[in-house]
Amino acid sequence: MITKACIRHGIAAVERPLVLHSDNGSAMKGGTMLSTLQQLGVVSSFSQPRVSDDNSFA
Repeated sequence: MITKACIRHGIAAVERPLVLHSDNGSAMKGGTMLSTLQQLGVVSSFSQPRVSDDNSFA
């Protein structure tokens, strides 16, 4: 889904990277997901543990 969205919308991390902020869930921290994001040039940002409304990147 992430790959298709980047291709469809012409997103390329050339000037500044795209940041995907998410919770600390296992699906978002899995090796396959992180590898795909890295190949697309997308930077991962995760919430702090036990805090539902933060944005560590910001």
